[in-house]
Amino acid sequence: MQLSLVAVKTYLTLLYTFIYGKSSRRFILGVIGSLGFSISVILCTLGLMDGFDSGLKSSLRKSFGDYILYSREGFFDIDESTSTVFDENELSYTKYLKTEGFFLFDNFSKGMVIHGVEPSAYQDVTGLKFNIGPGEIAIGSELAEASGVKVGDQIVITLAQGKGQFKNLPKLFPLKVSSVLEHGIYDKDLRFGYVMLPELQDMMGIKNKINLIALKANNAPSELQKQDVFFNNLLDKVDQNLDPLFVLKPFWAEYETLIEAVEVEKVSITVILQVIVFVAIFNVLAFVMFLNERKSKEIFLFQTLGLGPKKMMVGWVLLILMIWFLSCVLAIIFKHIFAFALNNFEAFSLPGDIYTLSNIELFVPTASYLIVFSLALLWLILCSIGLFFSLKGKSLLSRLRMEYS
Repeated sequence: MQLSLVAVKTYLTLLYTFIYGKSSRRFILGVIGSLGFSISVILCTLGLMDGFDSGLKSSLRKSFGDYILYSREGFFDIDESTSTVFDENELSYTKYLKTEGFFLFDNFSKGMVIHGVEPSAYQDVTGLKFNIGPGEIAIGSELAEASGVKVGDQIVITLAQGKGQFKNLPKLFPLKVSSVLEHGIYDKDLRFGYVMLPELQDMMGIKNKINLIALKANNAPSELQKQDVFFNNLLDKVDQNLDPLFVLKPFWAEYETLIEAVEVEKVSITVILQVIVFVAIFNVLAFVMFLNERKSKEIFLFQTLGLGPKKMMVGWVLLILMIWFLSCVLAIIFKHIFAFALNNFEAFSLPGDIYTLSNIELFVPTASYLIVFSLALLWLILCSIGLFFSLKGKSLLSRLRMEYS
């Protein structure tokens, strides 16, 4: 214990000697700043992609629930056997009708997707909050902004009449806007509207028929990292017990290709951005060489007092580890600064028509921290090995010659 305490004090003194002096402090602050910034760039890049993935899935669940079920035959009604499958797998569900039409207000017109829903059941399954009653409609925020509609205004939706003598003429239905809501996804906020299910059935001339069911898994895990596996496993289990005419899809099915592309890009960019870490690591190596020359007298004194080549090597390694640790702490601080700017400054807002989401939360899971920090340490150690061996090769005699040359 006594020897270990002495060793700790010796190495702390050595580290203090390394960073003592104005030029050394400035150099090490610059080295830590550059490496910390490089690591934070990778963290924020991964955080943006993970935030996009989690934000998109969260918004999609808010629009559709956990699963969407439809029939290959078109309109249908739920039977007892299907309801039993849902109950056995702890799935809450709500029936709704979906069709397309046109939204009209003054001189503004826009194609829209109209949902006929049972408000309380639909909100329980999806978590989307809005108020509608007979003769009312809830619309997305982007549609309201584009058309200039406010709550209480009267709008008109048009639907095709279907088969019959007047099939080429649209039906016009005046409705009062009761709610303006946000799905979190640009195209949903621009196109979606909600009316009472019986009302839309009457508009379409369909009695007690639906074309979609939204389902919610009551025992889904709250951790984002565990949800994908859970939803996929439950999907396979439920799908096996349903009528073959039914198609069951997870809530992210519509954007599955985009989500897969983000995962591929995340790996690619992580590899590419290692280049900036390498540049920062060269600064660290330059700092070690600077100390070896600038602090040659102090290093010579430590060696004469019994700090052999192996122990001196431990001192250099401790210096490298200290720089890496402080850089990681600084990277976390930079990440929080960027997250704050992303949430609070208009300049960081995203055009929703291009990026699907109007804003993205920076989400960095623990696994991303471990991967990024470990890679930085790995490259730092690998790049330092050759330099350390060259420093180890310098004998006490060579140090003495350096002092008197």
